[in-house]
This record gives sequence, C-alpha cells and structure tokens, in this order.
Amino acid sequence: DNITEGTKEEIDQLVGEAYMLRAYMHFLLVNLYGEPYTALADPYASKAVPLKLDTDPYNVLSRNTVGEIYDQIISDMNSAEAYLNVEQWDTGYNYRFNTISVDALRSRVYLYMGRWDESLAASRRVLDVKSTLSDISTELPNRYNSVENIVALEQVMTSYYHRAGRVSSELFNSYDAAGDLRRSRYYDVVTPSNIMVNKGGSNEYTCSFRVGEIYMNGAEAALEADDLGQARNYLLTVMKSRYTADYYAEREVAVNAMTKDELREEIYAERRRELAFEGHRWFDLRRTTRPQLTKTYRNETYVLEQNDSRYTVRIPSDAVEANPNLAS
Repeated sequence: DNITEGTKEEIDQLVGEAYMLRAYMHFLLVNLYGEPYTALADPYASKAVPLKLDTDPYNVLSRNTVGEIYDQIISDMNSAEAYLNVEQWDTGYNYRFNTISVDALRSRVYLYMGRWDESLAASRRVLDVKSTLSDISTELPNRYNSVENIVALEQVMTSYYHRAGRVSSELFNSYDAAGDLRRSRYYDVVTPSNIMVNKGGSNEYTCSFRVGEIYMNGAEAALEADDLGQARNYLLTVMKSRYTADYYAEREVAVNAMTKDELREEIYAERRRELAFEGHRWFDLRRTTRPQLTKTYRNETYVLEQNDSRYTVRIPSDAVEANPNLAS
C-alpha cells in the first residue's frame, strides 16, 4: 500500500512476487523442520517452524503447526495469483515469478500434501501453457535458459558442492548404459570411482521449477488419483525425450503392462533419475517411503533407519538459544 513508484501493473507484480516468495520459503522450511504432511494423522497437532508474516525483526515468534503453515502457503499462493501479471520474463530476469509459477508451486505443494486431484489439476494447467522438454543432446534441462525453465531462482549444485560431491555408483547405474541418454549428459565419468555431476558448478544451472518436474508431479498425482492412463502418459512423455528410440520402445511396452504398485515404483525411480541434483531427493524420500539409508565415508558407516526421526531436521541449537520459544 505504500509503494508510490511504478504503474499499477508493476506494483501488482511486485506484490504477487512477494506473496510467492513467502509461500515458497515457508514451504522449504516446513519440509526441513516439520514432519511430512502425509505422515501425520493430524497436521495441526505437530509443530514445525514459526510463520513470519510481518517485517518486524524484533517480533519473538513461536512455532506453528505443519497444518497452519500449509494453510498459509495456500493462502499466499492464492493471493499471488491475484496480482502476478507477467507471463514470461526475458532470459536473465526469469529468476522472478511469472503467472504460471503459481500453478507450478501448487503442483508440488498439493503433491506433498497428498491432495492428488488438486496437484494433477495444477500440473495440467502448467502443461497447457508450457510443455516442451529439453533436447538434452544440446542443453541440460536445469539451465536457467533451457526451454523447460519456469522459474530460475535457486542454484542448487553450487561450485563448492560440485567440486566436493561424487555420484554414487548405485545412482549412476540406475541409468541404463545403452538406452538412457542422461547417463552421459548428466554425468562425467573421470574414473570408475570418480563420477562428476554435469548439472551444476556455475550459476548457469539455476532452476526452481521446470517442465520435467511438472510431468513427474502429474504422473504421480494421476496415479494416486486412479487415473493410470494419464499417469502412464506423463511418465512416457518424459521417457521418450530421455531414451534412445529402441530403449523407449522396450520401456513403453513394460510401462503399459504395469500394475498400479509397479507403476508407482517406476514413477519414483524415473523421478529420481530425471531430477537428480536439483534439490528434490531428500524431500521425496521424506514424503514417500523414508527408507533405510547407509553411507560409508572414510571407512566409517552411517545408517539412517527406516522412518528415522532424523528425516526431520532439528531446529539448530543456536536458533533455540536465541529464541527459547523454538524449543517446543
């Protein structure tokens, strides 16, 4: 209300972006420091993080429930939709939210909530506007200027992580050696024990929402909404753009013969392969199977048990020390 410079359209766009950014930040925080929504019998009985809805830096906050935070996220998305008016930003400015970014976020938020019909509907609305997948022989899909990019806000695989990280052989081998084009495009095999990620290392690889994710969201949501035909269609659309023609023909036959449970596992596996190193995997594990994970580093083995409480990150002790309200 206090903005005086700019046209009404420019001011409205800024307000819409502010609502979207607040929704997105709370969404990330609740999925780090709160229990997964779908794992809770009562989301309004489980505390997560505070809702920060004003600009007062001295306001001492208490933790809100998972349900309250998701309610606010949905409210902020709806408010953003009423204000956003830029359909597409010029390349270089596409870190800013546009009109279809609301449904892109809805597609993900409702998926995480298990509201399958609403996630599927939002996915369809996005794909009605933007549905082209990258030709990965010429561009990686998570580049800021790829044909898939919807919002290029976050650089997940920074140069620091890119230098420090190595791809596990288990993940690398999940890509078919002869038929999956991503195996050689997403990764660089320096030595058999030193596999590097090609999808990061510079600010060119900046991506928050892209078309490939929307297809995968739609596939999972359609499956759980018992629309197996649509689930197969979305899944096969991604596969067709990522596999050789011969391997795709083989996988198409297999996918069309799958039961619902088999198709769910295939969607989970394809989602992991497609969105690897784009910031989705931890959240996907939390909201789905929460499996046992075993990692070995410098001859020490670390185990995260199935459904381990550590799938929800503890609020840092220095934050609790600064604000004791965060302790409970």
